[in-house]
Amino acid sequence: MCFSGGLAGGVALIALSALACLAHMGGQFVHRDVLIVLSLCVMCFVFVNSRTPWRSRASVFMGDAGSMFLGFAINWFFIDLSQGVERVMTPVTALCLLLIPLFDTVWLLFKRPLSGRWPTAASHDHIHHVLQQCGLRAATTTVLLWIVAALAAATGILGAVFKVNEALQFYGFLALFAAYAVVMGLFLRKGFGSDRLAAQPAD
Repeated sequence: MCFSGGLAGGVALIALSALACLAHMGGQFVHRDVLIVLSLCVMCFVFVNSRTPWRSRASVFMGDAGSMFLGFAINWFFIDLSQGVERVMTPVTALCLLLIPLFDTVWLLFKRPLSGRWPTAASHDHIHHVLQQCGLRAATTTVLLWIVAALAAATGILGAVFKVNEALQFYGFLALFAAYAVVMGLFLRKGFGSDRLAAQPAD
């Protein structure tokens, strides 16, 4: 994941919890149990990684190995639970469960080359950096993006439960991404997302 530890951990926790709910509703109890264990592990990480009135700094950090493992695990369950006759969700549901990371990654894959930079170059143009440069505190930014991720995941679960047309869900996802790209483009024109305005990480 492209986000800092606390933010990435929270987004991963939301995705894993949503997958556990879908697995339970679809009768995939082995998958559900594994997802619950993973969710509890990530929940513990988020607790000790987050700042509180009693803890001014994070106690542990995720690192590349942690984020890559979570990304691999989540994507494995996305594929396994969306294929075959006993699938509990559609492939489009996965787009909702990881909406924030997908929006951020795809936007930067287009934006950076257009500005003459390598797509994977490190910079402060991720969504959480932009929000902090707009004046939000690191903790506020993290919680705000968690809420958006939770709402998107809930939408994905409802779409799977009520069997909403896949094409409709996909076009809705594209419309939301187009709106996201427009808003981020406006922020870019105002100078936000610049390394000159580097903000405090949202760990």
